[in-house]
Amino acid sequence: CGDLAGALPDAERAIDTCSQRVPDGYLLRGQIQSRLGQAAAAAAGLKQGFDQTGSVVLEADWIDALIDAGQARAALERIEPQLAEARLQSSWLLRRARARLALGDTTPARGDLHAAISEINERLSPAHPDPTLLLDRGLALALLGDATGERRDLKKARKRLEAAHQGLGADFLRNVGLDVGFQEIDPAGGATRRAH
Repeated sequence: CGDLAGALPDAERAIDTCSQRVPDGYLLRGQIQSRLGQAAAAAAGLKQGFDQTGSVVLEADWIDALIDAGQARAALERIEPQLAEARLQSSWLLRRARARLALGDTTPARGDLHAAISEINERLSPAHPDPTLLLDRGLALALLGDATGERRDLKKARKRLEAAHQGLGADFLRNVGLDVGFQEIDPAGGATRRAH
């Protein structure tokens, strides 16, 4: 984690020197803070970035950070409108399930997880599965307590990413979180998000 802590000033400089309309520095800082266990700081910084840029990617990461920071009710207030508007809902269903699990609402959370898995299964190409969909399905399976299914999807996603990013090796996989998988997830609480 020492290397990550040292990278925070670089992310701050990126935010200060780039146009206020560029989300990259905010994303980098938020990802570093999340990996360091600073979910509240990540949430605050990602909100700042979202307010400055309007980036939907920053909004999604902000909502994830809110859940990680124990602010599941605030996250749900942001998730519900997204679900109402989204044509593809699996990622928002996963977020809602995580928030509901954090609040102890296990039955509706399980329904969201099953609905997300169903949509993902319809979208996955058997011949060339999208690694992000595999990761999302693996997260849903982990939250449902299916360690075998979670490991299967993580292994497939890792294989697809390794093939797509040949030569980047272990450092790349560590940076996208595939060196640890979903081992931090507590199926009962569900407050830990997948590394990405």
